[in-house]
Amino acid sequence: AMQFVEDFAPTATLLEDLMSGSANSVRDKFMISRLMKSVQDVNDKLSSYSFGDAQQSSYQLWLDDLCDVYLESIKPVIKDTSEANTKARWAAQATLWLTMDAGLRLLHPMMPFVTEELWQRLPGRGTLGEAESIMLAPYPECQEK
Repeated sequence: AMQFVEDFAPTATLLEDLMSGSANSVRDKFMISRLMKSVQDVNDKLSSYSFGDAQQSSYQLWLDDLCDVYLESIKPVIKDTSEANTKARWAAQATLWLTMDAGLRLLHPMMPFVTEELWQRLPGRGTLGEAESIMLAPYPECQEK
């Protein structure tokens, strides 16, 4: 997944830019909706001390939604570097970057060392004025839109 965002430069208002633009497709909207649902599920399950269920919700986001569906659907978009595909490619990369960032922060309490290492390797990290460590980054919250 990291290879698809190597040339991507995130912005501090990435989610707002993505949701306000017209370039995002059904697949991008699907992934953002699945991300928000997972964030809500994990937060609810952690609040009720259902740690195993919280882990399962994180797993479903990463394996079922991101890897099985979204990554496979964006491969042709990411590989097409033509001028006509610029907006669609940006939307796919932005959605993937947002999902990986929030997904790693979501998974961090359950897998701290692995998520820290992967989060540090996200392209654009350190250019947005964010926390130096995933441990200090804000935990994801569901945003209704």
